[in-house]
Amino acid sequence: SGEGVWDWNYQTGEALFSPRWKRMIGYDEGEIGNRFSEWSNRVHPEDLPALKAAIQEHIQGRTAFAAMEYRMQCKDGRWLWMLGRGMIVSRDAEGRPLRLVGTNADISERKAAADQIEYLAFYDSLTGLPNRRLMLDRLEQALSSSARHGRKGALMLLDMDDFKTLNDTLGHDVGDQFLIEVARRLHTSIGEGDTVARVGGDEFVVILEDLKDDTLVAMQAEDVALKVLHAVSETYQLDLSTGEGRKGLHSYHCTSSLGITLFHGNAVSVEELMKRADTAM
Repeated sequence: SGEGVWDWNYQTGEALFSPRWKRMIGYDEGEIGNRFSEWSNRVHPEDLPALKAAIQEHIQGRTAFAAMEYRMQCKDGRWLWMLGRGMIVSRDAEGRPLRLVGTNADISERKAAADQIEYLAFYDSLTGLPNRRLMLDRLEQALSSSARHGRKGALMLLDMDDFKTLNDTLGHDVGDQFLIEVARRLHTSIGEGDTVARVGGDEFVVILEDLKDDTLVAMQAEDVALKVLHAVSETYQLDLSTGEGRKGLHSYHCTSSLGITLFHGNAVSVEELMKRADTAM
């Protein structure tokens, strides 16, 4: 099966680990001892409490077997995702567990594939920013938070002017460079708790939360908008070597259009806010 096998004496703490178990985390036969700590000491600190809880759930008879996905540190320092399964195979006369036996399977490839699928579902693959789906979810959360705490927020819609011409004249690779740099500038122009997302080809959204001063909330939003517009209007140095038959750097200037709508609570829907920001733009 390719899985590593372990056999644990629950009363003494002694454990046996198969050669495959040791090889999965980069150790030779003689480099792993015969204590349970050889396993538990290599489990990621964030995952260890849940692993121990899963074992206790099984020991107390609440589950048919113990199963847990967790990270385990290899000899070279890497963290490997494991699926551990085990069950009690013998108890004493009072019903206390004497021995547990189980397996460990390397699920790193599966976890990486799942993480990639999740990333593609919620993030823009070019810029790394949240995509429309994740942006709408965060906007819903922002409205709910605004309703709970009574603070105002703002939604900004930004469109890079004449982007199609850049793509048509210098090529999509150069256009991609431009969008990546726009994303970077936007990200550095907003606060830590705010969101910037790419929702279309050259269309970006900024969500500002917790604008504290009710009387000046529009001015606060406008200040951020002016900072954003200034950041994206600075000259871009685009590498032409990514396209065919061109070399060197190309200085590019771009204007942009930006619309703002404010929100307070969740009385206005996400869809309506998007319409208002688009109208403002």
